[in-house]
Order: sequence, then C-alpha cells, then structure tokens
Amino acid sequence: MRILKIILAAALASFAAGTTSMAHPPVQGEEEFMQFTFAGAIYSAVNTHQRGFLGGELIEIRDADGNTEVSWWDNRSRCFTAHAFETHPCWHPMGYARLLSGKLRNQAAAVINRDFGGFKSAGTSTFCDHYSQLEYTVSGDTSGQCGHQDGLALPTWAE
Repeated sequence: MRILKIILAAALASFAAGTTSMAHPPVQGEEEFMQFTFAGAIYSAVNTHQRGFLGGELIEIRDADGNTEVSWWDNRSRCFTAHAFETHPCWHPMGYARLLSGKLRNQAAAVINRDFGGFKSAGTSTFCDHYSQLEYTVSGDTSGQCGHQDGLALPTWAE
C-alpha cells in the first residue's frame, strides 16, 4: 500500500510539473495578438487571459469598434499570444488567418441559416416572422400586431 501511495504522489508531482511547464507565463489583462481582414472589415484577435474552470482561456474576435463577434474557450491558450503569433510554434500566420476567418464564417452561417432537419430559414429577429396564424388564434391574441385575422375558428384538435 505504501508503494502505491509513493507511485501516486510521484504521478501527481510529474503531472503538476508538466502542466506548469506547458502553460504560458501569466499576462496581466487582455492581449491582442493579431489583426486581420475578413469580408472587407478589420478584426482583432484577443486573448482575454480569463481562465475557465477547466483551464481554458477565453479567446475573442472583435470588430473595429471593439464589439465581440465570436468567442470561445480554448485549452491551447499559449498559441493565442503575440509571442506565439510572431514565432509560430503552433501555426504559421496564414494558419491563424484561416482559423480565425473560419470562426467568423461559422458564426455568420449560424446567424444567417437556422437548420431545422434539412429545412433552412433565414435567421431573423423579427417577432412576426415566427408568429403563425395558428399561434395567434390559439393564444386568443386580438392585437393584430402581425397582420393576422381575428375570429378564425380553432381547429377541432385545439378545442
């Protein structure tokens, strides 16, 4: 039993040493590590250095006004620093551009197209685009806000 405890303690010590050596040095505040152009607009890639409970750091892509367009938690946070961008131990600068442009492209596709099992509809934020005549009738709404007709009979299954 004692040997098992010694082996376990050694394993934990080597794990702690390994994770410390792989982590990047602590950085105070946010770190913009790159700027790039996507669809004619300039974006900044920022490592916020905010750590999540699983050890990942929050990476953000911001537009020219500083608004966050895309964000994600990444355990490869050492790759999203100015030093890593300049020395490219993780990716070549074009690899960063492909990765970050892909994040923006995926975000744009998620906003534009909502996929409902093969049926795709334009992503909208207008209430009336998602409020059918049936919902209007069943709810008893009489506002006429979305141009639905009042006084239609409920379907027999809804009575």
